[in-house]
Amino acid sequence: MEDTSGTLTIEQVSDTAKADLFKQSNNKVLSFGFSGSVTWLKISFKNNTSDILCLSLEQALLPVADFYFKNDSNQWQCYKAGYTVNINNKKVRNHYQVFPLPAGQKEYYIRLISFSPPVTVKIWNANAFELDAATQKLTYGIYIGLLAFVIILNMFFAYAYRLVMYLQYSILVLFYLMVSAFVMDGYGIYFFHHINLSVTYKLLPLLTSISIIPFAYSFLEVKKYAPRLYKFSLFILGWFIFYVAILFFIPQQLALVLNQMDAMIITLLMISMGLSVGPHHNKIGYYFAWAYLFFFILVISQIVYMQTGFPPCPFGLSHVSVAIFIESMLLAYLLARRLRWTEAEAQLQLQQKTQENESLILNQNIKLEATVKQRTLEIESQKVILETTLEEKEELLSEKEVLLKEIHHRVKNNLQTISTMLEMQSDSLKDDNTKAAILESQSRVRSIALVHQKLYQNDGLEKVELRGFIEGLIEEIKFLFGERSKFVSVKVTLPETFIVIDTAVPLGLILNELITNSLKYAFPEGNTGEICIRIYTAGNSRKLSKLVYSDTGKGLPSLEYLNSSQTLGLRIVKILAKQIGADLEYSNTSCSEFTFIF
Repeated sequence: MEDTSGTLTIEQVSDTAKADLFKQSNNKVLSFGFSGSVTWLKISFKNNTSDILCLSLEQALLPVADFYFKNDSNQWQCYKAGYTVNINNKKVRNHYQVFPLPAGQKEYYIRLISFSPPVTVKIWNANAFELDAATQKLTYGIYIGLLAFVIILNMFFAYAYRLVMYLQYSILVLFYLMVSAFVMDGYGIYFFHHINLSVTYKLLPLLTSISIIPFAYSFLEVKKYAPRLYKFSLFILGWFIFYVAILFFIPQQLALVLNQMDAMIITLLMISMGLSVGPHHNKIGYYFAWAYLFFFILVISQIVYMQTGFPPCPFGLSHVSVAIFIESMLLAYLLARRLRWTEAEAQLQLQQKTQENESLILNQNIKLEATVKQRTLEIESQKVILETTLEEKEELLSEKEVLLKEIHHRVKNNLQTISTMLEMQSDSLKDDNTKAAILESQSRVRSIALVHQKLYQNDGLEKVELRGFIEGLIEEIKFLFGERSKFVSVKVTLPETFIVIDTAVPLGLILNELITNSLKYAFPEGNTGEICIRIYTAGNSRKLSKLVYSDTGKGLPSLEYLNSSQTLGLRIVKILAKQIGADLEYSNTSCSEFTFIF
């Protein structure tokens, strides 16, 4: 009898006036649909045995199940059950609603509220029930243990392989297990006595559907192989998330209907994903589709059972719990196979890539060898041209060196001729001053000639070896002065270096003028003395830095005499010092000293 108002009391319901409102049912499985109203059951039973019997309503998801009977005092007595009653406060501790049946012939009334799941009514021998309850609890324990093992194992794989889909699968199986424990079979109240199964009944299926979609994305690579279906599934995922947000604002009956529709939608979506990615070189999609097709069949069986009580549940578990277990095992197997297939495909791709690389390297080597061969020929050709050009340049350079040596030799010879002519001219002269002037000119010419002599005698044609040049110059000057030079010694301190012709000629003329001046004026005839020539270079370089010329003669009258001197020799010294970039200093302290700073 349905109590739509939910206000009838046991006294009102047991009134004989209400007897006609009860409809007799011969079914052991009672289905009340989605009404959500109060239903009264009337059970007439006679127990003439000495066995202890009990009545079980084998449905954990009954919020209210009140069992009424008259005791020996003919007073109505009530045993309360349902998931709103703590399992420890039930007359019989079981996730189902179980009530002991007193002996004798009695009428029993049960007030219950059902939101959809069918209710199987059974009468048990108490001992048989306890054995069946223990067996059922053992089944639940094995069921939980196997799924928990799958969860932990795949979490380990997620950590070991660094693959997020193993973690997603672990989360999915965890939601599957919670759906079985708190939605389909209700054995979760053994662990959580105060849990409200009406909340879990509405919420957990949605959360499970939300967790399935990301796993399918990773497992099937939907975005890669079925982009259109991927976009559509994002819309479905968005709907589920929105539905969770409004879930507790919609009526219970409507939420239960929507949950069943969503379960069918998500199952069909998974089948579609598997079939869509299957043709695109991802064969695992077909197996995924078959797994969810089997799951879909069991979900349909559960929905039919919830409305009709048929087909019966296997192993004491709901159809969905069985489907969850099989689906979890199949997905675990497919994950393992997928890893092997992925490794095989990766190995095949690596082999193909290796072959492509080897072919590419071979082609590149062939091209490179051809290029190298061609480039070698070009280089050999250029080498021949360069060698020919180099030989020609060497011949030209050799000819140039020969020509320059010949030029320096001829210049030296010509200057020597001039010197000889000047000497002959001086021999014919009577005036001593004139002969002295010609002698000085001859000395200057011989100084320049000595530079050219050293140039054609050296291997190089641009530089003169300093020591040999200075020592040769001194010998030439002493030769010209004859007996007078024997009383004057010349001390030379020179570095081992070379000087260019542009410096050698002015430097030679400067020393020629100074030595000549010393031999003529600093040492009167018969006087002894010493001339000292010191040349320095700058640091480790061979560049001239200073020339110091000194003699022990009587020296110049004063520094003003040097600056104002109109004699040709000193004028030449000053001009040549400026020409080679040297600053001239003179001192006459202990000796007469000329310092040229370059």
